[in-house]
Amino acid sequence: MTPTKRYVSVDPGTTTGICMVEVTNDLVHDPFFTQLKPIQQVADFIKDLLGPGIDAIVLETFHIGDKTHGASREGLQDALNLIGWINIEFGSMYHLQTRVVHQSPSLGKSISDDILKGIGWYTKGKRHQNDAGLHMVRYLLNQQHVGMKRMYRKAANDLSED
Repeated sequence: MTPTKRYVSVDPGTTTGICMVEVTNDLVHDPFFTQLKPIQQVADFIKDLLGPGIDAIVLETFHIGDKTHGASREGLQDALNLIGWINIEFGSMYHLQTRVVHQSPSLGKSISDDILKGIGWYTKGKRHQNDAGLHMVRYLLNQQHVGMKRMYRKAANDLSED
């Protein structure tokens, strides 16, 4: 029997979206989604409730450039603080079993909200948790996860039939 793996994706900001999912070889179990703020609550949630049993944290990261100048200062600072904390906390020797995987915002957005709706992971009005879901879908597809590939193909086929 293949062991269950637990993955968490994080869309950091003043309001932070989180998606947690457990997977086996060919099955993606129902995900858990939330949006939290302030960032201390996010850090406590990740550290205390999810603990060291996380196989990978998929973390949206970005480079400060022309596109980030439109972001609020508070949101930008909160995102940078949370990204730094996750990299230090989970990139340390203490969490050898946890891998931190960085994704650009555009990589997560390469999956459409329509696909997220098609696989049943979309929640109206919850942009940040939906973005965390997009990052999780992209991660599982990049990992060639059989269950996610099947879910993605079905959602894409359903869209093309409409």
